[in-house]
Amino acid sequence: MSTYWILALAACGSVVFLAVPKASAETRITVQPAQIEGRIDPFIYGHFLEHIYHSVEDGLYGELVRNRAFAAQTGITRSGDSLVLTTPATDVKKVFGDPTWTDYEFTLRARKSTGAEGFLILVRATDDRNFYWWNLGGWANTAHQLEVEKDDQRRPIGPRVRGSIETGRWYQIRMRVEGDHIQGWLDDKLVLDMRDSTHPRGGVGVGFWATGGEFTDFRVRDLNGRELPLRLDTVTSARDLPQEWREWPAPARRAELIELPESPNTGLAVRIRLPGSGQSAGIAQDRFHLVQGRRYPGFLWAKAEGQVSRMTVRFVDRQGKTLASKVLPAPPPTLKEFKFTLRPTASDSSGTLVVEAEGSGT
Repeated sequence: MSTYWILALAACGSVVFLAVPKASAETRITVQPAQIEGRIDPFIYGHFLEHIYHSVEDGLYGELVRNRAFAAQTGITRSGDSLVLTTPATDVKKVFGDPTWTDYEFTLRARKSTGAEGFLILVRATDDRNFYWWNLGGWANTAHQLEVEKDDQRRPIGPRVRGSIETGRWYQIRMRVEGDHIQGWLDDKLVLDMRDSTHPRGGVGVGFWATGGEFTDFRVRDLNGRELPLRLDTVTSARDLPQEWREWPAPARRAELIELPESPNTGLAVRIRLPGSGQSAGIAQDRFHLVQGRRYPGFLWAKAEGQVSRMTVRFVDRQGKTLASKVLPAPPPTLKEFKFTLRPTASDSSGTLVVEAEGSGT
């Protein structure tokens, strides 16, 4: 079994850089609502707070780490050979395949797990703003209809057909595009038969509207029966690191997001499979504004299975040079908090935080 260690960053246990003010004496503030000190100009409206780097991460603190709780990816994610949406959402879709495809058949199976409507099956999709979609179980799960979208402008094609999508039931779906002819079968019954020439080419896709569920068994064939290649690995996996984080020192498929109920955050953690042979592996986050000589206190929670020799937390500059480093002892088999302080030897407006470990497994 490979050696790996688990790092949990959270509100209660994380790599968190913040300034904690010292306790002060009680202060009493008296407000006189009838006393006007100044007026707001009537032409000032629609203000918003722009979150740049470390303004307001989970509260009004000077934290630098973004997504310290490893909040999972949202939207449709890949799970094995399936595409899944756990929480119902409106107008969420994934486009894949080759945008130069013209005439083909797209088959798949789909199941609704929760929500008010059904599925969206996309063909001739050049991107997520230009496509046809077959809306199955739309309009409060009362009808099916083909719709076309061009540059974010959507319109229906042909009449609605009465129908609904049952929760928990698997449906076999097939769509065929040939020239301007667009057809669709639901459980081998021809339901859609329309013509439209808006989009002559494009890939395929799937989506949901006010629904959650699963798609699987994807196949695309040209009209001669030749299999066309589909790459679902371009879709984010539910186990992929959140976008704020990346593998260190380079992508090697060693880091994955896992559920860890004992983690003192959202119940999520990152598991790192160590390469052994004295090499290290870990995770990193970019875009840290580092100031020479400033103290950056933090802490993390970690545990290990296997023979982990040590952990290291450090700052590196944009050229990869280490500006500050702290070596931590090997974590135990159960989660433990590790505190540290980093003090950069130079400033860098685009530094990187690295958390890594060394060790070998059995």
